[in-house]
Amino acid sequence: MSNQEAGVWGNLMQNIYHTCAGAVVLTDIVFWCLLLPFQTGDDFKLTLLIGCMHSFNAVFLVLDSVLNSIEFSWHGLTYFVLWSSAYIVFQWVMHACGFTWWPYPFLELATPWAPMWYFGIALFHLPCYGLYLLLVRAKVSMFPRAFIRWLPPIFSFKV
Repeated sequence: MSNQEAGVWGNLMQNIYHTCAGAVVLTDIVFWCLLLPFQTGDDFKLTLLIGCMHSFNAVFLVLDSVLNSIEFSWHGLTYFVLWSSAYIVFQWVMHACGFTWWPYPFLELATPWAPMWYFGIALFHLPCYGLYLLLVRAKVSMFPRAFIRWLPPIFSFKV
């Protein structure tokens, strides 16, 4: 079967894939390596729900990456950064409307370290996205279509 143009819906799905891939890597590394080891006190308790929220997304991303043949390139970094920016603006608006709870402690604007946290997380987008890009390229070079040979060639995206 020849490659066909992805069309609007195919491009949308590819952009969502790029966005989710970077967001999963960023969220999981920040949560498990930076936030969780330093959480102290009774204000935070690691529950099954929180653990699953920050674990299953990585499992599903790896499974999706193994089974798909969608190209993964640097152009998706733009969508990842835009999504993260929209999430931050959404959190600020929610806080301005009276909600006092922040999903992650570094988002709290009242702390003196808030600008450094925001700048650090902004810079951390690039290595997180790059890490996933390297993993996908390693999969493609080590197993060129090995995992998807048995799947019918329904989707073949070309950007």
